[in-house]
Amino acid sequence: SYTIDRDFESGFQCLSVWAQQLGGLDSAIRRGTSAPAIFEDVTALVDSMANNTVSLSHVNTVLKDILTDSTKCKSIMNKSGAPELIDGSVIMLSKDDNAPKLPLILPVKLEAIASKVVWPHSESDIGYFSEEGYQFLFQLLYSLCFLDAQSDSPFVVDLTNLPLAETLFMCDAWSDSNTPPGIQKFSLALKGLLRKHCPNVVSHAMGPRNSSLRVPISVATLREDINRRKTLQMVSNTIRCCIEDNSNENSGAAAERIFLLARTRICSNDVDTTTARALLTSKNSPSPFFSYANLCRDPLVLLKCPLSAWKCRGLRRIILSILNRALDAND
Repeated sequence: SYTIDRDFESGFQCLSVWAQQLGGLDSAIRRGTSAPAIFEDVTALVDSMANNTVSLSHVNTVLKDILTDSTKCKSIMNKSGAPELIDGSVIMLSKDDNAPKLPLILPVKLEAIASKVVWPHSESDIGYFSEEGYQFLFQLLYSLCFLDAQSDSPFVVDLTNLPLAETLFMCDAWSDSNTPPGIQKFSLALKGLLRKHCPNVVSHAMGPRNSSLRVPISVATLREDINRRKTLQMVSNTIRCCIEDNSNENSGAAAERIFLLARTRICSNDVDTTTARALLTSKNSPSPFFSYANLCRDPLVLLKCPLSAWKCRGLRRIILSILNRALDAND
């Protein structure tokens, strides 16, 4: 008994000396929760949040610095505690009655970064995923955690405006055993929240591929340097020309092929919206303006497509595919 007490006293003295050399134990803890330190190990900050030994303002400062920097987002996603860091900050916000219930990233910012992401169209391209893509996924997980904790807030994200199918593709691709453990854990957390808040999209993406619209084998031939705006304009022009030339079934097949290729290269929501606008445009009226969220709220507007579009097999398949996805999102 005496030996144990003596060893304990000696160990405590060594710990005290070590803490004094660091400038005090409190100072050591603060160093462990500082912005530079969490890129080595986020555990100290996560534990401090769980024990309420760190302020919400400090957590928000550190996390916002990460959320607004694509390089830092990619770096922190490789750490095993990244999901806990995000979830812990949102929980702290929800428990603080004096703090304004505002997310660090507003939905409009999330949608802006989503529009810049170049999504891989095959698993062989996963390694070339851009830093903007990592930043979008990191911001998306934060937005979903905020939605989970503050569902009544007017600042929650509208998921219908986001490329969820592409996100799920990345999550599935990262389930491979060669993926770093931190990325695997992050993708599982992200997929779990997507399954909770938009189960129809997840089940549609994971369901049997029995749709009549399938991506052609030649999708890999789409050039990487195609400009997004030019691609959308090409889709729109092709759809309109096909409607005007309703006697030519080949133009419908060409329109369908371009539509499918465009969906593999840029955000599928943008392609669906642009295509729907083109389908509902008449010769004597300008192109209608609506967002993908508007289309999902009122998907039956596609039934107003001109008769010539319904008669063309290629356009009819396009209409039905967009209608199917919009109805799923509407549910």
